[in-house]
This record gives sequence, structure tokens and C-alpha cells, in this order.
Amino acid sequence: MGDHLSALGPNERAALAGGRSRLEKGHRRQLATVLGPVTVTRCALRGAGMTNLYPADAMLGLPHGRHSLGLRRLAVLEAARGSYDTALEAIDRSCGGRVVGKRQVEDLVRAAAVDVAAFYTARTPHPAPAGTLIVISVDQKGIVMRPGHLREATAKAAARARHTFRTRLSTGEKSCRKRMATLAVVHDAEQPVFALREAGLLREKTLYVHANGIGDDELKLIADSGATASATPGDEAGRLRRAGITTGTGVDTVAFAPGDMFSTMRAAHLAGQIAEDPSMTAKDILRMATLDGAAAMGLDDRTGSLRPGKQADVIMIRLDDLNMLTAERDPIAAVVTEAQPHNIDTVLVAGKVVKARGRLVHADLRRTAKALRATAAAVTGR
Repeated sequence: MGDHLSALGPNERAALAGGRSRLEKGHRRQLATVLGPVTVTRCALRGAGMTNLYPADAMLGLPHGRHSLGLRRLAVLEAARGSYDTALEAIDRSCGGRVVGKRQVEDLVRAAAVDVAAFYTARTPHPAPAGTLIVISVDQKGIVMRPGHLREATAKAAARARHTFRTRLSTGEKSCRKRMATLAVVHDAEQPVFALREAGLLREKTLYVHANGIGDDELKLIADSGATASATPGDEAGRLRRAGITTGTGVDTVAFAPGDMFSTMRAAHLAGQIAEDPSMTAKDILRMATLDGAAAMGLDDRTGSLRPGKQADVIMIRLDDLNMLTAERDPIAAVVTEAQPHNIDTVLVAGKVVKARGRLVHADLRRTAKALRATAAAVTGR
């Protein structure tokens, strides 16, 4: 800092110092951050009868208070998800210990909210076109009030209410102690693909996931751009394919659905039957899970089919298992509608055998399961 100030001209130094003539080193301040408590050492510009000026604070983007901007942002994000108590617990987990108290979290959130009204005033939207859908979302909740803030009629009802223990009331809570709070939000429901086109983001190398809420006119834009899609799965797969979009199958979330591709293919087959979509045959679904899936990811020049020049990604399925006996007549339909992960005998990835005789070759399943449980416990805090 001293070298930086020395490199400035006399007028520049005077403007920076604002009349402060002395540079003093070794000034320290404590800062609570997401990494824990930090001590910041910097220089001070001093002058008689003037408050100290710390140029490093501006250069480092340090706030005036004790809590860093990263910690303030974390407090706001966690408080928006639930109560202040749960926010404090989440901050403790993220920072590896207690770096801020509950009252400080409340103060940080209040400080972050002071510009909300000014923000929306500055962002007054322009009138939307007649074809734009306007959405109004309204939610109501009864908020427990202090007795002095109740309306007169509600206060009288609260005074008459007996001290009872009823369903949906917390222990010892009286009825007639709440006022209804209503929150309403009005926003435009702009069609997302049209918005991408207006922003110049409608590109070929884009993978659209789900796309089940997109209209036919938007599907045409996706098809014309050369982009691809992933059905995860559902009745949108048939619509995507009919629109001329290369579509693969994917797994949505293994917390609610199986993560293997066999289950995904069966779900796509069943969804096509429910939607009475005759265009979705077993052959189409197998192609979605293999070659079209690779094409959707931009990998069809390397994998997705058995062709000279591609890497040897091979899955070998046992056909002597009872559920696979129908493969003698229609192997494609058997793979799509009957096959299970336990039917897989051998797997090759880029020519390397990773599974043989139904068992993984280079894997320690017990160790992997233990690591996964430890990760789950760390995420959930249990």
C-alpha cells in the first residue's frame, strides 16, 4: 500500500487522502466470514480531527460492519428458506462452527431487505404485449399477533377464548390470536423458448430436459435450431420426436424413481400407451436410450451404436433368464419391456471389461456404499 501511494502524484495523493497527511500501518479489524473469523491488517490514512480512512477496505470490498458480504448473503439465503433457527443451523454447518449469533442473523436479513421497495420501484415493468400471459399467485397465512396489534373484534374474541389444546394449535396457544397475511405476486409468463430466441441463445448445442410444458410453436423453434432434448421420461417424448427433435431418455431423480435405463425405457413405453401414441414403438424407445441419447449429448460419433471407428461400449444380456425368454421372438421388445439390471452379464466401456459374469470387476461395493452413507449423513446432518 505504501509503494502504491508513493507512485501517485502529489495531487492524486491529496485527493485520495482528503486532507489526511499521515500513513499508519498495522491497523487490524476482525471479520466474520464463511470460512470463520479472520483478522484483516491494513494501513490507515490519518489527519488531525478527522476519522481514519482505510483504502484497503474499499480495494478488498470489505463491509462497514463485522460480517463479510459472503456471510450476509448466506444468512439471507438460509433465512428465506425457513425460520431463523434453521437458518442459524445451516450457517453453522456451512461454516464449520458458530460465526454469527441468531440476533446478528436477524439484523443482517433486515439490513438486506431495506432496498426491496426501492428495487421494485426502479424496475417498474413496461406494458406487456396483448398475447403475453399474466399470472397472479396469491397465498395467505394466519400470523400470530401480539395482543396490542389485533383488530378490536379479534382482540375481544381472543379474550373470550378458553385455554384449550386443539388440533393445529401449538401447546398452550389460544385461538383467535392471528391476523391473515396475504401475499400476491403478479408476473409475466413469457414463453421460454421465444425468450431464448430474443436473447440470441437459441443454439444448436443445447439440450432441453423435460420440455413437457412447451407449446408446439416452441418445439418447432427447437427443431429448427438443431438442438436436442431429453425425456425423463413421459408423454413429452412422442411430441418431441414428432416435432423432429432428436430425443434421448434420461433419469429425473433417483430419490423417487429407479436410476437404471431399463426402468426408464419401460416408463417411456407405458407413457406412450397411456397417451395412446402409436408412434412410440419399442424400437423407437431403444433408439432413444442408445443412439439418439448419444446424439442428444453430442457423442454419437463415439458411442450409441456398434460401428467401426466407435469405441466399444457394449452391454451383454443373458437370454436364458426366465424374464428374457421372449427375446427369442422379439429381442427389442424384450429389452424394452422385460429386461432388468440383474440380467446384465457383461459390460465393456471403451473396450475395457468392467462387469463379467454378472459382477463388477474393478469395484469395492461395500466401500462405495459406506462412502455414500457418509455423504448422505453429512448432507442431511444426521
